[in-house]
Amino acid sequence: MSRKHESTPLDDRLAAAFTDGATSDTVAALIQEAESAARAAGDAAEQARTGALPATADAATARREMENTVRHERLQAVVSRLRERLTQVQAAEEDDRRRAAYEEARAERDELAAELARVSTRRSPRSSLTCSGASAPATIASST
Repeated sequence: MSRKHESTPLDDRLAAAFTDGATSDTVAALIQEAESAARAAGDAAEQARTGALPATADAATARREMENTVRHERLQAVVSRLRERLTQVQAAEEDDRRRAAYEEARAERDELAAELARVSTRRSPRSSLTCSGASAPATIASST
């Protein structure tokens, strides 16, 4: 007889951590929560294994112990994957921050370039001296 895995709110949040909308804060919090849940499941399984349960333990208790062991192992594996995911999400967030800073700097650069172009075109008659003609060499000669 096979039982279908029942999803819990934690399971749903764990799955959501591997989607595109996950943030590093969310993933970091889930790591803490999953580690805590894994410890609790491991402790419950260990308690059942060591006989700390009443002698009246039955098949249902044995099944809970087995389920706790499986949950403990599954959560430990998920924590490992979550740590990898956290690194990925943090890198993506850093890329987004850098991209935003670049776009802001680029917009400022474009504004300054446009302003420089406006100022340069207004001053161009004065700054467009040519070396042809008699006045240019005389100016150079008189300044020496």
